[in-house]
Parts: sequence; C-alpha cells; structure tokens
Amino acid sequence: TATGGTTLIPNLGGVGSVQADSWAWGWNAGALFQVSETTRVGMAYRSKIKHRAEGDVSFQRPVTGSAQIDGALAAATPNGPVKAAIELPDTFTLSVMQRLNERWEMLGDVSWTGWSSLPSLDIYRTSGTLLSSETLKWRDTWRIALGTNYAYTNAIKLKFGLAYDQSPVTTDHRLARLPDTNRTWLAFGVQYALTPKSKIDVGYAHLFINDAKIDANGGSTAAKGRLVGSYESSVDILGAQYSMAF
Repeated sequence: TATGGTTLIPNLGGVGSVQADSWAWGWNAGALFQVSETTRVGMAYRSKIKHRAEGDVSFQRPVTGSAQIDGALAAATPNGPVKAAIELPDTFTLSVMQRLNERWEMLGDVSWTGWSSLPSLDIYRTSGTLLSSETLKWRDTWRIALGTNYAYTNAIKLKFGLAYDQSPVTTDHRLARLPDTNRTWLAFGVQYALTPKSKIDVGYAHLFINDAKIDANGGSTAAKGRLVGSYESSVDILGAQYSMAF
C-alpha cells in the first residue's frame, strides 16, 4: 500500500492511495559441508522474485466549493486500476560453525543482498500511463553476524548474537515513507530439548538503529514541497519456535 499527498491548490490538500498485490515464484539452494568433526560450512542462495502487482488507485480530493475546479480535479485524478513491476533481490549467505569444546560453539555468517534490483518504484495505470515514479537507487548490502551457543546442560542451550546490518537506503535518496538506515542487532535466546528429537526455542533481539537524516525536495514536482528532518527508531523482536526431527 502506498499513499501520497498533493498541494496543487494552496491551503487545500488531497491524498492518493494505491493498493496492489501479486503472487510470484522463486527458488532456494543450499549446501552444508562437514569440514571436520568440529567445523561445518554452509552456503545458501535465494533467487530474485519478479512481481507484477495489480490493484487500484483511489483519491480523496479537496473540495474547493467551485463545481468547475472540483470537476477538473476529478478529471485529472480519476480512480481506477493500476499495475507495477517489482523485482525483489537475490541473497547469498556464507556461514561457519566451529565447536570449541563440549560446551561452546562459535558461529558466524556473511550475507549479501542485491537491493540494486530496485532502482525505482513505478506505478502505471493499466492503460500504460505513468501514475507515479519514486526514485529509490537502493544499493546492494552486506550483513555480518557473530554468535555463540553454550550448552548449560544436556537439555538447555543458551544463545547469544551480534550483527551489523547495512541498509539499502542511502542518505541522498531517503524517503519519508521508508526512512531506513544501518542498524546493529543484539540477540539472545534459550533452547530447551523436550526429547532428543523435539526442541523449543525462545529468543529476543533489540535493534539499535542509527538516526536517519532526510532532506527531500519532492523530486521534479515543486508542489510536493521539501521535507527536512531526522528520524529516531528502535525495534524489539520476541520469537518462539517448536521443532521436531523425523
């Protein structure tokens, strides 16, 4: 869902809303190598996924009190069907696990994501007319993570992790609808083995997110105005999982 405002008439504003969805297919491949009794190396790849979203645009137009102007606004911004082609990025991950002794395991991984597959977000009416275009110019990103597992008992395993996660959004192209920036993950969790083949995991992560600066002039449309400011944010994630081996 995307929303946007317009101020073509002073002191009067309108809102346009786009809602669209799609189904698409991709594929995954991976390999795990037991290098030694204490070392494992894994590789995984997830393909790009090409979406062709279809939906509708609707407008909440300002009321000026003039039938002529209101009619002209309705004619210039008709509701109707829209479409957009979006290519979500591929991802490659390399991971290593090293068992230090009977209690301790060290883990690490490096991930690359090809976010440059999204240079812009272009929405068209089904007639082929361009409705809106948002310049993204996202960059490819890297994520580096380190972690450790500690076997407190035969049934209880404690987990700790730290990661640096690069944002695809650069300062020059940061948008109000997505003021993303680089972040650091700090996570810990616990795993309890109910039986040799069934386990419960509970984990918590806090994301320390850098303050995001924005100075957007609305592109080539002066009516959009200029947005200057900064964003402060943080994220807390709590998860639980039950797994069973056959």
